[in-house]
Amino acid sequence: MKIKSPSISFLIIIFFSILTFSSCKKDFDVLADLPETFTKKVLIEEFTGEWCGACASAFPRIQTVLDENPNTVFAAALHYNDPFSTTETHSIKSTFGISSFPSALVDRYSFGTSSPRVPLLTSTLRNKSETRLEEKITMGLKINTEFLEDGKATIKVFIGQNEITEGDLRLTTYLIEDEVPEVNQSGASGNDYRHHAVVREVLTEAAGNKLSNLDVQDRDFFIRSFENIDISEYDKDHLSIIAFVHYFDASDKSNHEIINVQKVKLGKNQDWD
Repeated sequence: MKIKSPSISFLIIIFFSILTFSSCKKDFDVLADLPETFTKKVLIEEFTGEWCGACASAFPRIQTVLDENPNTVFAAALHYNDPFSTTETHSIKSTFGISSFPSALVDRYSFGTSSPRVPLLTSTLRNKSETRLEEKITMGLKINTEFLEDGKATIKVFIGQNEITEGDLRLTTYLIEDEVPEVNQSGASGNDYRHHAVVREVLTEAAGNKLSNLDVQDRDFFIRSFENIDISEYDKDHLSIIAFVHYFDASDKSNHEIINVQKVKLGKNQDWD
């Protein structure tokens, strides 16, 4: 008896059924993996430059707060008009009206003032960070990273939530490098000065990439991938990724609050926590 071959239309239906199942399974796994609660973490952004004599002694004040809050407070140094400056730094500086150096933002939060800029003093950074760490949040991040061949890397950022989040939400992602030798740091005690948490690349737009569909259902997630990032000019042993979710308001510099932030050493993965 001759057996009839499956029709083309039948094979197409089977193919899309498998594809749909795989996609749903992937989505289901991410949702099932979301924890019931997330740890609030804080980002201190420093505005600095090698031409600034006072900036050489500024980062140690930030480091004190980082040491007091391991794995919950992170730092990113945005250099302006020096060899480590990025195009996006100019835009970020303008957004927050930064006119004095060194300056800092703690979670881009305004703390009841018209501007989120705070003095770069250890006591101020400590108090502001502790205040933000007490914030109740329902959103968290995890990051997967991988070294590729030819000096490239791939980064995947997951944003998860347990309650609907409204507003203009953005994801900003930094590639940062530690132990960066100075070029001509004014105010340094010697030529062996090292920069820390230098923002080497802003992988998103300066204002962040918009997050969509997080105002539809409580438990939900968003994934943003960054493929084939060129890291050949940097020391890969000192590279990390910082990703954070924040609000954006083009007309109000006091309305850019960071909801949560995550950090991982490049080449490693950081799970939800």
